[in-house]
Amino acid sequence: MVLATKRAVGSEYGYSIQQNTVVREQKVKVRAKKRPSPMAGIVIISLLFVIGISYTFLQAAKAHLTWQVSQSKQAIASMQMDNEKIKLQVAKLKSLDRIEMLATSKLQMVKNPGIEYLAYQASTANNVEIPVLSTNTDKQGSALAGDVQKSNLIQTIVTAIGKGTLDKG
Repeated sequence: MVLATKRAVGSEYGYSIQQNTVVREQKVKVRAKKRPSPMAGIVIISLLFVIGISYTFLQAAKAHLTWQVSQSKQAIASMQMDNEKIKLQVAKLKSLDRIEMLATSKLQMVKNPGIEYLAYQASTANNVEIPVLSTNTDKQGSALAGDVQKSNLIQTIVTAIGKGTLDKG
């Protein structure tokens, strides 16, 4: 074996041979590089293809679900609008003016002419109360007492009751 020794500064390296050394040659095993098999490439390419197809499928499913959500939102908005229209129709049908019009026209009911009140005035002559007929008026201000005959009949009946001429019972 040959060794290099360094001498003093600025001098060159010197070579010396040692004598008592046995030089053995080592056998170096050289390993050949293994090439990847062609199946590994096919497996990798197949794996990438499957991943790509899966990603595409997931994106298509996502787009489809997004479309379904938007369709559902449109349907909900349409139903809410229809609901509001139905509520408006119900309110119109429940209107008191409409009910009154149907009662008078289709059912041939008669509108209440109003309430008639009888007021009593005390008479000082015979201590008999003589009724005085007073009437209530409707919205237009016209009297709702009815005919003169009707008021005279009521007044006569009340007078007869006050005098005690009608039979009780």
